Amino acid sequence: MAAIMLLSVFFVSGALASCPEHAQPLVTTPQEMEALSGSCLQIPCNFSINAEETFDHTGPTSGFVITSYTGSYLFKIDNRALRRMETCDPLQIKVKDSPPSPTIEIPGDLKEAESVTVTCSAPAPCPHSPPKLTWTLQQDPPNTMEENPDRTFTTKIQKTLTLTDQHDGFNITCSASYPVNEGKDVKTAEETKTLHVSYAPKDVTVVVSPADPVSVGSMVNLTCSCRGIRAADGFAWLMMMSDGRLHTMEDNTQLYVFEVTNRDRGRSYFCGCSNVLGLQLSKGRALIFEDDQQVGTADGHLILKMLGIIMLVSTMVIFECWFRSRRSSKPEKVFTRRGERAGRRSVNFY
Repeated sequence: MAAIMLLSVFFVSGALASCPEHAQPLVTTPQEMEALSGSCLQIPCNFSINAEETFDHTGPTSGFVITSYTGSYLFKIDNRALRRMETCDPLQIKVKDSPPSPTIEIPGDLKEAESVTVTCSAPAPCPHSPPKLTWTLQQDPPNTMEENPDRTFTTKIQKTLTLTDQHDGFNITCSASYPVNEGKDVKTAEETKTLHVSYAPKDVTVVVSPADPVSVGSMVNLTCSCRGIRAADGFAWLMMMSDGRLHTMEDNTQLYVFEVTNRDRGRSYFCGCSNVLGLQLSKGRALIFEDDQQVGTADGHLILKMLGIIMLVSTMVIFECWFRSRRSSKPEKVFTRRGERAGRRSVNFY
C-alpha cells in the first residue's frame, strides 16, 4: 500500500548504512531542504510498505521539528507493529541562521498605461508558522499561502498597478518576517527591485543658450529637451514666421544652431520628441532681443492674436504627419542654418 501523509517519525543523522541491492525505498522525500534555525520544517513524503506489512492508520500524525542540525537524515518509522528504517536515499537538510530573501516578480517590458501585477513571495518551510510579507506598494497587504507542486509551501502578496511615467525608477522593497523560538523572536529578510517603465515623451521644451536676451549677429543654440526619450526615434524642428507661415527644418537632431538676424524677430520655434510610444510637440519659443524684453511664446499673444486655437490644432496635425513620414535612422548631428531658404518647406495658413 502507499500513503501520502505527515508521520510521527525519527530522522537519524549520521553515516549512511549500506543500501541493499534492489531495495524498495521506504519513503520518497526531496533530496535537499532548507530550514530556519528556531523554526520548524515540514517534510513532504510518500510512504510505502510491502504487501505483507501492516500499518496502523489510527495513530497520530505530526510534523518534524528541527532546530539546529545540518546533515544527512534517514527515515525511520515506529508504528506499533511496523518498525523500519530507510537505508537508501537520505534527505539532506541545511539549517540556516538567516531566512532566505523574498522574491519580487515584475513582468518584463513595462509600458505606460498598461496594467501589471507585481508579486512578492517567500518560502514557508514551516506552514504552521509562515512568514509575514510587507512591502512599499501598500500597507498591510493580505498574505496568502499556496502549496507548490512538490508539496512545499509559499507565502505570497500581490498588487496590480496601472503604470504611469511616475512609476519609472520606483523602488519596490519587500520584507519577509519569520517567527522563531515559538513566536518569541522574529528573523527578517528583504529584497528590492526597481521599476523601469517606458513612456511617451513628456515636458517637451525648447531651451535657448546662451540665455536670452540675444543680439543680432550672435550664435544661438536651441536644444529640444524632453523626458521619457529612452529608445528615441528622433527629434524635429519647426519655425513659425511672423506672418503665420510654418516652416519645417528637415533634420533629425536635438540641437539646432543658427546666427541671429533681424528677421528672427517675431518668429517662434517648436521642437518635437518621438519614441515608439508616441510623440509630443513643445510650445513655441520666441527669442528675446536686447532691445525688446517682451517674451514671445506660441501660446502667448502672437498665436492668440494671429491664429488662435485653430492654428495650434493645425500645427499639431501637420507636424505629426510630417514627422512620421520623415522618421528615419539618420545619425545624430547638429543642424546649422546656412540661409533663410536652406532646409525648409513653407506651409501657409489662411
